[in-house]
Formats: sequence, structure tokens, C-alpha cells
Amino acid sequence: MLVMLETGVRVNEASNIMLSEVNQKLKLLTVRSETSKTREERHLPVSAKTMKYLERLIAIAKTNGELHLFNSTLGGGVATMAVIKNFDKYGKRAGVEKRCTPHIYRHTMAVNSVKAGMDIFTLQKLLGHSNITTTRQYIQLNTDDLINSHSKANVISRFI
Repeated sequence: MLVMLETGVRVNEASNIMLSEVNQKLKLLTVRSETSKTREERHLPVSAKTMKYLERLIAIAKTNGELHLFNSTLGGGVATMAVIKNFDKYGKRAGVEKRCTPHIYRHTMAVNSVKAGMDIFTLQKLLGHSNITTTRQYIQLNTDDLINSHSKANVISRFI
């Protein structure tokens, strides 16, 4: 859940990340072109906090002789549908009253990244969109967001 919320990676792409595609030193995850929806490789940075959790998963995977970063309890990479079901299950357990899905986390990452100042072109690259129009559809800002952004820009103060 942390990886999806931080990177906006698609659920199928995340479930196919191999241990060899985690660069712990640079804190990067690689989505291979073979597993990417757009068939283009991309690199997703993660925070030190998220990498600490991933390092625990890596240690467990290595102990069990696994090749994937995310594995099922029965061994082998976790299935996409299992991830989707777990989002719902753990979301309910955490008291999330709205729908809790990997795709909603992807949208949440997109909106919050823009609110934090990320430019839309960087966001497009992270989300793996080949068309900027798709990225724009992810960003639904409310009136409060528009007011805050307008206030920060404070364009009129440059002239008066």
C-alpha cells in the first residue's frame, strides 16, 4: 500500500517487480518494459521510510528463495486480484469508510503530488502515461485547492 501511495505504480506493475529491480542505494524501483502497460521502462523513487519496509520484504523474500518483491503466502509472486482484495480487506480493518483500491491510491498520489508542487510532466512520467491528457484526468482539484494555489502564486503582488 505504501509503494502504491508513494509511487502511483499500477497494481499489475507492482506485483511484477523483481528483487533485482529494487535499487536500495538509490531508493528506486524499476518497472520493466515487459510488465509496464505502456511497454516503456520507468524508474520510481521511494522515500527512505518506504525503503526500510521494502528491505524487510526483500530479506523475507531472499530467505524464502523468492524472486519477486511482493509474494503470496504460498510462494511466488502475488496475484493482482489478491492485492486488490487485500486493499479492500485492510482498508476496512483500518476504518476506511470509502472504497479502498490500488487505483484510488494511484489517484490519491497524483492529486497530492500536484498539491505539493510537482509539475504535471514529472507526474506523467511517474504514472507511466504516454499522453498528458490521461494525467490531467487524474487530477481533480476542488475549490479550496484552487483558492490555495491562487493565493500562493499571488501574481498581483508583482504589479502592485
